[in-house]
Formats: sequence, structure tokens, C-alpha cells
Amino acid sequence: MAARQASSGRPPAVLSRKEHRARSIERQASIVDTTLFVSVREACHVLGVGRTTLYALIARGDVVSARRGGRRLVSSASLRAYHDRLVGE
Repeated sequence: MAARQASSGRPPAVLSRKEHRARSIERQASIVDTTLFVSVREACHVLGVGRTTLYALIARGDVVSARRGGRRLVSSASLRAYHDRLVGE
């Protein structure tokens, strides 16, 4: 039995880069919604910015972070608030 083809001619299991990125963002958003703090890497991924930009946001007070055992963690609530401020503009 042949596998069903998606409308683009690819098997359904193969995602385009755009589809993969969208699913990745959804997964990261669910992490932000369910945890108090996320790693710097996850915060960068969620906001779509680099480490330097994230640390600049932290320095300006736009995003709240804390150090725990030598590791910088970013507040999920502050990520959501920053995102909401950007969307509201």
C-alpha cells in the first residue's frame, strides 16, 4: 500500500522548514506556559533573538532573569509580558 502524499508531493512525515519552525515555536511556547523559568537558549528561541540581544533586554529590565547555581534563568512571565508589549505596539 502506497503512503499518502501531501498536497506538496512530499510524504506527510516530512515537514518544510517553515512548518518545522512553526511547530518548534509552538513547543517552546508550551514550555514557557508551563514553567516559571527557562534557560537563556530557550528564551532566545522563543523570542527569536540572539544571546546578545537577550542579555541587552535583561540589562534594560525588559526581561527578568535570575542566577541559580551559576546558570542564568529567564522568567517565563517576563517573556510573555515582553511579547505582549511588542504585539500591542
